[in-house]
Amino acid sequence: MLLLMVLVGPAASARAPGDEPSIDAEPSEKVATTLEVGQALPVQVRRLGLWASDGEAVEVASLRQANGLLLIFASNTCPYVLDWLDRLPRLATRGAAQEVGVVVVNANARQRSSTDSPEEMVALWQRQGLELPYLVDRGSELALALGARRTPEVFLFDAAWRLVYRGAIDDLSGPFEQVTAHYAAEALRQMLDGDPVVRSETPAIGCAIQKPRRRRSTPP
Repeated sequence: MLLLMVLVGPAASARAPGDEPSIDAEPSEKVATTLEVGQALPVQVRRLGLWASDGEAVEVASLRQANGLLLIFASNTCPYVLDWLDRLPRLATRGAAQEVGVVVVNANARQRSSTDSPEEMVALWQRQGLELPYLVDRGSELALALGARRTPEVFLFDAAWRLVYRGAIDDLSGPFEQVTAHYAAEALRQMLDGDPVVRSETPAIGCAIQKPRRRRSTPP
């Protein structure tokens, strides 16, 4: 698997949940949820394939480490993702130390031949310097199975594949120093301590995942 690499300077502007969103940046809606907090990821979803930029296929099941898996849906050009990129090294370091897999997933199937191509994914990671997997979700299959709708959007699973947290990385799309609520990091800490995750869902603020368009059935 190609490990793609992110260092990002302070964001130019801060966006917090509740701020006026951009045109394609609305909170995830509850009705769109496919996997609820507390439910286990179905075996058939664990068998889905993701792809590294060099074409190597990886099963979702292989990404979980001894204590769980943190999935982060992202894209190459969404300003919200770019604002949050400096959180990824911190989450990856904590995950590695605690045997939790940390993986970034690009599910923008409709932009796969342009801004979210594997080549552009490599270019972004190389420019930024992150050392964690950035994988392709072909056909947005994993995003559809989880009910993921935004980038960035986080899904944290425990060692038994139960979903314990979904939502935003933290409460501010902007400089890390100004964050007041570290949602994903706190959920990770509580999970590893064996405690219930107090805040198990937060609104995912970001850009809409560009899933394949549904084909309309034609009348006979």
